[in-house]
Amino acid sequence: MAVVIKTDNKWRNLLYGYELPVKWRKEFDWIKNDEEYENTNFVKVPGKHVWYYAVNEFMSIPRGVGAGFPEFHAWDGYMNDTYSSGVLIKLSSDGEQYKIGRFYS
Repeated sequence: MAVVIKTDNKWRNLLYGYELPVKWRKEFDWIKNDEEYENTNFVKVPGKHVWYYAVNEFMSIPRGVGAGFPEFHAWDGYMNDTYSSGVLIKLSSDGEQYKIGRFYS
């Protein structure tokens, strides 16, 4: 089954914890205090249904022969939403920006 990746290829600035809308904090109940929020980076996935993810929730993309889907090798991390869909992230070399994509199979 082919994997389809959709992205607008736009670089966006990572969000610091204090920039995360307060109503979204309940989604990250594993973060226990304000200091942890300040030290956690978040990304916003734009679209019809906006969603926020903590950068450290993404899994690294395996590299090398036979490692996962070759379509993912241009990306740095992924997170599954369902068995066959999810979100991809590409981080800039300075670690301050990201690109976001969605994948489906």
